[in-house]
Amino acid sequence: MSKASQIPDYESYHYATEWEGKNLNDAVEKTIITKWIEPSETCLELGGGFGRITSSLQPYFSEVVMLDFSSRNLGEAARHLDKKKTNLLRCELHQIPFRDDAFDTVVMVRVAHHLQDPQVVMKEISRIAKNRAVVIISVPNTRIRKFRNLRQSTLVAAGKQGHKIYAAPLMSYGHSSFEGPQIKSAGLFETSLSKKLAGLKFLYLLDILTSPIWMFKPTLFLRYQVRK
Repeated sequence: MSKASQIPDYESYHYATEWEGKNLNDAVEKTIITKWIEPSETCLELGGGFGRITSSLQPYFSEVVMLDFSSRNLGEAARHLDKKKTNLLRCELHQIPFRDDAFDTVVMVRVAHHLQDPQVVMKEISRIAKNRAVVIISVPNTRIRKFRNLRQSTLVAAGKQGHKIYAAPLMSYGHSSFEGPQIKSAGLFETSLSKKLAGLKFLYLLDILTSPIWMFKPTLFLRYQVRK
């Protein structure tokens, strides 16, 4: 069975609704990413969904390419992104349709936990990233859960649309050409409480200030620099 044939039914899944009322989480993730990126020519975002992060990347690059497998997500993204700066492409991530050394920056947020074999995608990221490119990836923090002793990627849950959730050792999300990582954390308000506090947007600063204390939060952001 091909990797593509294992992809869940994203067309009947309205991902944007998952982010309704999650203003604090949204602000934290965008702040971490935009403080880490280096303005340059080209940026590739993998699994960009409805363009939530993409909109924050656009001001920093001459061209942004966002990939997603869901036509529904891409349609929503097209309605609010700057079409002059961002190209949207439907594809899966195990064979990225770009030449070697094509991008200055690669971003992948809230995708890693769906990868059965993260190393396949990490290899592709290394291939299409330029020397000295910045790579930013968010991953589940398995060190604070019962999966901390994992030695390989393991299926831990499955959703109604066929979404599969995997836990993997932190080292699974790197590559021999990646230098680093720098690590920050997010998810202080990654609970139902976040929606109740959504109007108090300044609270996201508490998550930002404690982002270096990554051992106790559910989401990690990894920043690498590619060395070829």
